[in-house]
Amino acid sequence: MKNILLMLVFTLSTYQALYCASLEISKSLEFDLAFDPSLLEPSLKTLEEKLRCTFLINRTRGLSSEENSDIERSVDLVLANFDNSSLLRLAQLITRYNFFSSQKLMNKILEQISSKNPLIFEYFILRQNNKNPLFTPKAIFSCLETYKRKKCLGDIISILPFIDLKQTVLTFLNSNHEEKGLILFPGDKKVHNVQNEIFQRNPHMSSLFLRKFPMNCVKIFLIDSLGQRRSEEVVNLLNLTLPDFSSYSFQIYVSSPIRQRDDCSCSVFSFLDIAKIIEVVKDEIIDIFDEVKDLSLLSRKNKNFEIYYSQLPPWLMEHTQSIKQIDSFIEDFDEKEKNSSTRSCTSPVFVKIDKEGNEKIFFFSTSHLKQLVGDEIFYNAFGEVVNKLIQKESLTLQTQLLSQILK
Repeated sequence: MKNILLMLVFTLSTYQALYCASLEISKSLEFDLAFDPSLLEPSLKTLEEKLRCTFLINRTRGLSSEENSDIERSVDLVLANFDNSSLLRLAQLITRYNFFSSQKLMNKILEQISSKNPLIFEYFILRQNNKNPLFTPKAIFSCLETYKRKKCLGDIISILPFIDLKQTVLTFLNSNHEEKGLILFPGDKKVHNVQNEIFQRNPHMSSLFLRKFPMNCVKIFLIDSLGQRRSEEVVNLLNLTLPDFSSYSFQIYVSSPIRQRDDCSCSVFSFLDIAKIIEVVKDEIIDIFDEVKDLSLLSRKNKNFEIYYSQLPPWLMEHTQSIKQIDSFIEDFDEKEKNSSTRSCTSPVFVKIDKEGNEKIFFFSTSHLKQLVGDEIFYNAFGEVVNKLIQKESLTLQTQLLSQILK
């Protein structure tokens, strides 16, 4: 009984720290949206009220085409006469009141700025037919630099093209660093080279986390928002790279779930995934590899490395865009937990603060993952419930970049 109590106390303290780290990541990614609406100029104040009402409506039902058209017209009316500071305020409002069509409204701001400020093309790939923009590698680099400064992370996270992976792994193996986080993108051009034709044709990003273990063992976690099929490009790259480091053994864990449902959010997923993993590792909250090893199946072996396909722990599933997929994940995960002889360490603990400011700690089963996401939903054009967390984070990063562009 004593051992069980000790294990329970350890689990509680571990996941209390894990949850707090997750909150800290969210805070550090936030752009300053705290301003008094009463101080807005009249045209923006009217729009703020309309955006807020639309936001509240979209939490309970899908928006009609008339409602969408009305909010678009309202934005168009005020866009024409805005200076840079007003445009930034509008971007902040759209981010604050995040609903299904918010990105479409942000697209209007990006288009207007692009007609006068070509710098925007260094950070965004603007697409025709009102498709959502894509972040360039330079944009994600800029966001990473801001995040690392806030968190005092040094050079623990980098973004680089595929062609630089081998040299980066070599540098890591010869360094004193125990872990390294990477965001990878296709091509052979450096981050600041905006004329990246390969990336333009194949604009995708993945995250890679490396950690050293005793006996020259290196474990690698490859996490991709489009799951293992899209990860094969990086896996093939590792197949070519790792045999050259014959004095090391490698275990590669490749994430299986497809969490992304749109065609524009891979860079945001990659940014959030690696930020969360590094934050958890840096604070020594949990070993990500202890979690994924029980969720993994061996795929193949090579001379000095093994490749496993892995499910994700619940704390890396919160940005999954499909609520149906979250439901399915919860059902499958709980079934495995029920059949397990021991309680898995992946059942998280969350902290809530009551009205008096007191912390209340309690077990948070995977069924509460939906409850967590349930506070961040909207309805799409087909009336389906969608997790809006990834769009909110994307809008936040776009607003942060606009503040640099419009200086």
